[in-house]
Amino acid sequence: MDTLKLDHNDPVESGYGFTVKLEYNKSVDSGYGYTVKLEYNKSVESGCGYTVKSEYNESVESGYGYTVKLECNKFVESGYGNNIKLEYNMSVESGCGYTVKLEYNESVESEYGYTVKLEYNGSVKSWSKLNVARRRRLSCTLTFLNPFPAQLP
Repeated sequence: MDTLKLDHNDPVESGYGFTVKLEYNKSVDSGYGYTVKLEYNKSVESGCGYTVKSEYNESVESGYGYTVKLECNKFVESGYGNNIKLEYNMSVESGCGYTVKLEYNESVESEYGYTVKLEYNGSVKSWSKLNVARRRRLSCTLTFLNPFPAQLP
């Protein structure tokens, strides 16, 4: 999956034959026809309160098993040992025009040494380069619902 985008009426089938859809007849569209990997006991919730789940009550995993929620006026916080694990070369679009992507050699690192960056209308900005005022104006991004352990498994 390159992009997980909240959209209308476009179900996406994973490589396992599941279709990821939102409740209330919404659906998840990759935007590029890529599939969504399904695992057990994971979920992604949109800012509108919809939950992304498969037809078999499975859901989309966040990486290390944390639940990822798309919200407005939130920003990604890492902190000591709380690296964000996304699969190689993946990105997640919030649906409000922002895209969380993996880039190399920045402040917030994934398991692969890539950082989470924010992209808006073609302009990529690292969280480490955004001031507090700018962060408050961001309309959508990712935030973790579950507390992180002291260190990742």
